[in-house]
Amino acid sequence: MKTRRLRSEEITRLEQNGCSAEAWNAIRVDPEFVIGDLIRNVEFSGNVTLGTFSGTLRSSLSIPERAGLYSCRLHNVSVQNNCRIAYATVANTDVGENSLITHVQALTRTGDQPFGNGVFVHVLAEDGARSIPMWRGLSAQTAHLGCFFKHHSVGVMLERIALKEAESMRRERSQIGSGCRIERCGTVDNVWIGDGASVIGAANLNNCTIEGDPVPARIGQGVTAKNCIFKSSCRVDGGARLDRCFVGQGVVVENDASAVDSLFFANCHVGHSEVVSAFLGPYTVSHHRSTLVLACQSSFANFGSGSNSSNHLYKLGPRHGGVLRRGVRCGSDSYLLWPSDIGAFSTVVGHHPEHLDTAMFPFSLLINKNDTSLLIPGANLFSIGAFRDALKWRERDLRAGIQDVTDRVNCAVLSPYVMEAMERGLALLKRVQSAKGDLRHGGAVIPEGRIGAGLTTYRQALRFYIGECLLRRLVRDSHGEPPSTDDCLRLLESIAQTEQRPDDQGWHDWGGMLVSDYDTKIILEGLSLGDIETGQEMHVLLNAAHDRYGDREVLWAGRRWIREHREVSRDAVLDFAETWRRSVQFRHERLLKDLAKEYAHEMMIGFGLEEEKLEAFRRIRGEASDHFTVKLANDQRDRLLSLAEKIV
Repeated sequence: MKTRRLRSEEITRLEQNGCSAEAWNAIRVDPEFVIGDLIRNVEFSGNVTLGTFSGTLRSSLSIPERAGLYSCRLHNVSVQNNCRIAYATVANTDVGENSLITHVQALTRTGDQPFGNGVFVHVLAEDGARSIPMWRGLSAQTAHLGCFFKHHSVGVMLERIALKEAESMRRERSQIGSGCRIERCGTVDNVWIGDGASVIGAANLNNCTIEGDPVPARIGQGVTAKNCIFKSSCRVDGGARLDRCFVGQGVVVENDASAVDSLFFANCHVGHSEVVSAFLGPYTVSHHRSTLVLACQSSFANFGSGSNSSNHLYKLGPRHGGVLRRGVRCGSDSYLLWPSDIGAFSTVVGHHPEHLDTAMFPFSLLINKNDTSLLIPGANLFSIGAFRDALKWRERDLRAGIQDVTDRVNCAVLSPYVMEAMERGLALLKRVQSAKGDLRHGGAVIPEGRIGAGLTTYRQALRFYIGECLLRRLVRDSHGEPPSTDDCLRLLESIAQTEQRPDDQGWHDWGGMLVSDYDTKIILEGLSLGDIETGQEMHVLLNAAHDRYGDREVLWAGRRWIREHREVSRDAVLDFAETWRRSVQFRHERLLKDLAKEYAHEMMIGFGLEEEKLEAFRRIRGEASDHFTVKLANDQRDRLLSLAEKIV
């Protein structure tokens, strides 16, 4: 901005107001600068640039505060128009307009690091074997590629892009955007704070980026953070302590949680827990003080109280990690030994001191009995909890208002990724169903009596998903009108005529985004050949793959249908419509049966202290048929069955 030197009468007025300067001629001011009583008891040193001061700002306590400089120390700073700085020491910092800085022990710049960008995070392996550099554009997907292709040309290229983007953030001074609030803090050193962001009551921040508008990040009471990046719409509060962490959009870290060398992506919520070297994909939740989330990758996961794991085998150090595929739930006091790979949407209960590989058995229950890990395949497939999860994730997205979301999140419970794992498990169960005895696989034991039930459940789930997927596309193409048999034939015939490629098989979960082998090949080739050189180009490529999911999903389901029926004919469509109707009814009955467990007699134990148990329970809980999930499940069943009837 255009500036001028202080006039002699202005210097006199400042001195009368209790101000002093190392050199008055080192202070530059806006041409419209007026002192009045808005600058009092200020100590200036170094090169200082001041804007104009007028109007009021509103503090975090909703108290109006006059713009101006009061009882503060300013060294090598620039302050834009209409700011308030009071009872604070500010050095080597640029402050944007309409910002409020009060009661801050020190806001300064003492190093040359690019505000947390370029810092390597030892994720998944504490020995740093999979470490990746942070940068503002880091997403769950680029982090996945960086970790799992670490020593591939793809990993090298991503690291180069990240470090280049990090270097672009380097500044000589700390940067405070417009409309920021920094109040009642300890030391805030080496920070880049975006427009509108707030830091209220933080104990210590060092080498951090805190993003602002359109939904600013919020750093709250007692927070200690070093070498961190906080994305827009995140909230860190309640004495949380973080070091070398990336906190993504919509993430909440609070209530004395501690984290080191960890990545938190969209809508994770962590309180009380300890997190070390973890890759927490979208919607991962841990609320309990006694929980340790250690060296694992997860998404849509839930860690119960006392959940724990081990990555140190007392041989070569803490070098191991584990994979919790999407939707895994770790029950209270559960324990897993890394390395292990737990199938999607499984529930882990009890202590498991073996290296487990249950990836091909999604929706399973993993329990410990007599020091043996028992695996019950498909036990969670038609659980009311999985049905509720599919509803709640979209409702809990805290990224509303952000057009440029960083993480691509696919909340699908049933998907080609999960179904392909299920197909592998189904094939194994088929091979052993006539054999006697239990099945031992991947460190776990599947009881003989559970093999048949697993086969039935997986078959029904595959049939339901394929039909539901094709019908969903038919309804979309018909603009909501019920599809006919001819519509089904046309869709299946078009899929049959689509050229098949070797990369048509295989699906992957990249931190909450479902990717086909076809799109994987495009992305990896683009990186390997050097066609992608910037974070923005990577962003565009990933968005395109995410947007193609629906088309690739329908193609996958249609080809599975054709493989099973061998031909596309009217009779085959009618036959499938009938069997699919039965799978819809089967699923619905299992959902309601599972929900009924919440209304069983043993669930009434805590009721009836002052009146009859059943009456008290009904007054509080109502009937099972009254629960909102029952209505939703009934509506879904009726809608799907009506579509099938139109086809028949």
